[in-house]
Parts: sequence; C-alpha cells; structure tokens
Amino acid sequence: MALVTSIHNLSSRFPSPSNKGMKILTGRVTDVVLNPSSLPEVVQKRIGKSLGIGTVFYDLLDYPTTGKSKYNNNIAYPFFPNNIQYPLPNELITILFFPALNGGNVGSLQSGGNSHSNQAYYFSTVNIWKNFHHNIFPNPRVENSNSDDHDLDEINAGAYNTDLSSYDTPTNGVNFAEKSLLKNLQPYIGDIIYKGRWGQSIRFGSTSRLTDGLGMANTWSTEGEEGSPITIIKNGQNPELTEDDGPIQVENINKDISSIYLTSTQVLPFSPSSANYSSYTTQINNVKNPSPPTVYNGNQIILTSNRLFFNASEDSILLSSKESINLNTLSSINFESQKGIILSPGKGDSSKIYLGGIGAQDSVIKGNKFLDDFDQLLSQIRSLAKALQSDIGSSVPNVPNPMVAPAAKLLELHVNDMARDIENYKSKTTRII
Repeated sequence: MALVTSIHNLSSRFPSPSNKGMKILTGRVTDVVLNPSSLPEVVQKRIGKSLGIGTVFYDLLDYPTTGKSKYNNNIAYPFFPNNIQYPLPNELITILFFPALNGGNVGSLQSGGNSHSNQAYYFSTVNIWKNFHHNIFPNPRVENSNSDDHDLDEINAGAYNTDLSSYDTPTNGVNFAEKSLLKNLQPYIGDIIYKGRWGQSIRFGSTSRLTDGLGMANTWSTEGEEGSPITIIKNGQNPELTEDDGPIQVENINKDISSIYLTSTQVLPFSPSSANYSSYTTQINNVKNPSPPTVYNGNQIILTSNRLFFNASEDSILLSSKESINLNTLSSINFESQKGIILSPGKGDSSKIYLGGIGAQDSVIKGNKFLDDFDQLLSQIRSLAKALQSDIGSSVPNVPNPMVAPAAKLLELHVNDMARDIENYKSKTTRII
C-alpha cells in the first residue's frame, strides 16, 4: 500500500530539496507518531494511517516556527525499516530526500522533474549533548518566564544560554521521564556497543587488558586470551552508582538490574545468591564436579536478575547437560505437578537416587511388596496364636491339638519365603540416610 501525501509545505523562504543531488537537512522534531489512530483523521490520511508509525513532524533548524499546530509542519518517515530509533520532540534529526511513490504507481519514481515528488526520510538523532539519554535542543523562539542564566552543569544537561529565550529543563513540555545519574559505558578496543536511553546496553566486546591511564579496567579480562569474544546484555545500570563514581561505568554483573553474559575464555567475578555445593563433595560414577563460577573460564552463559521465570506455553522446558544439573537455593526447592513427579536415575547398578546427602547408603523399602507379604505373615501369626489358645491335650494320654500343626507349617513356609526374598524388599535405586 503506497503512502499518498504531499511531503513539503514550505514557504518560499525555505530551501526546496533538489533531486539533482542529495540534499541533507537538519530538522527539529515537533512530534513523533506512535499511535496513528489517536490523530485527527486528516492527519492520519496525510501520514498514511497505520503505515505512518514513526513519522515525525519537524521544523527546519534554520527556520524555527512558533504559534502554529505541530501537525502543519513538515513530515519525515523513518529511513531504516528494521532498526527503530524514534527521536524525542525537540531532538534534532538528519533528513534526506528520495523519490516518492505517488498514488501507488511504481512509474512515479522519478530521477528528475518535479521536486515535490520527493519524500523526506530521517535517521540519526544529532548527538548534540553527547548524551545517550536524550539530546533535546529546544526551539529558541519558544519563550518562557525563567531566567536565561545557566551554569555549566545545566548546560551539559541540555539547557543553554541565549538572548532570545531560556529554559527550565531541556525536556520541558515533553512527555519523557528524564533520569539523572545515567552514566556512559567505558569502551574498549574493537567494541561495538548499542545503548538505550535508560541505561540498557548490548556490548559486543572481547578480552581486553588496558594499560594504566588508558581507561577504566573491566572485570572480565583478568584471564583469557586477548580478543576472545564476550557479549554483554544489560537492562539498566547499577542503581547504587552516585555522582562520586564519575561519568563512566563498566558493567557490573552483581549490581546491574538484569544481565546476560555470553563468554568464551573469560572468568567473571560473579557472586551467586547461593553457593552451597556440598552435594559434590565426592564424585559419583565419574561425574565431574563443576567449577565454581569464580574460576570457570570456558564458554558459558550467565543470566542474573532479581527473578527468573521460564515458561513454555505449548510444549516442554528441557534442561540438558553432559555432566550434572545443580539446583541451588538459600530457601526451599519445591516441585508441584498436576500429573505426578517422576525421577528416573537410568539403568544399571551405578544409577542411584541419594536422599539426604551423598553419603546415603540405606535402601528404601519397597512399600507395597513388603506390606503385602507382611500382611500375610501377620494373618498366619494370628491363626497360630488362636490355635495355641486351645489345650494341647491331657498328659495321659497326650492328645495333640489338630489346629496347631497346619498353622505352624503355613507360618514356617511364609517366613522362609520372606527370608529368601529379603533383598527384593530394598529399592535398587533410592538411598536414604
């Protein structure tokens, strides 16, 4: 579906884009379209309705305007279709012009002729304050009642002094939650870093040891080969950082809000919430005891946050390991199921379930089999006891009690069967203390 719109609504004093050579302009954003359905119908049609998500209204930087609706300004569309980075109102953007697709007609893509067939596209918020959080640059023609005197810190935060106007905060009038104490990331040689506005970041880095004086040392390069890859995804910086910690930070696996580390040869200073590995005090069946996270230097992935929730909405959650799987907590381990809990240690005499610790040696009794046989034993003991309650006979002549001998014989047979089967009452797999 083609967008049908007149991109340019500029007065004669504005420079017109030319398609005889690429024209690059700088604009100040007056609004960003995040929900087209909330706009007036005429504006929705102008931006292409639902296709207009991410459209910006802008003024040319050299010709700021006042007193007119922001929807009367020029519009530009995102340049990149897959990489979304929408600017904030009052941020500066770089604008390019390319041929427009008019009326859904591919033949309308022209290389010359009417300049109004060109379409404006924007990319790259201008890094005017060198600040990943925002780079708002207010319109100097917008007056307010505050003083136009600002100290260096205020200027660094986004305000600036001018004879035309002044500003209370750089985000004045913008629905944007401005945060203080957000710190930049220390880069290392070869890094590729993507940053969000609120302390999120993705670092494609490597083991990199810094020479003294060249920057802040990182925590993942104490060991490992130089140039070994590491990827760090961080959702928010350490909330304990203060102004005294300086303007630069390095990821902190133990303090940042949520993190994912994908390592190769690095050793991480990770402090898990629970580090009780007493169940590994003795090797079983040649299973290798895992290295603590503070010394392991192989390929690994660490996820850490205040809470982890794994959910499979249609199928299963599968945990697979060549060695062992450790569940470690300072509190309890709870298993709940609507259809049963199954523990299968595998086949062979070496496969065991140890309850209570690695030293568990006593076998669990097979309850059903034992109780069935024990019930028969009790029944036969009762029969013999009942028979023995009758007199055996007088001394002369000695007349035997006919009920005793059969009951005693049955009891003897059953006791012998239980004695021969004694090992089968024990579980072959489960041991307790």
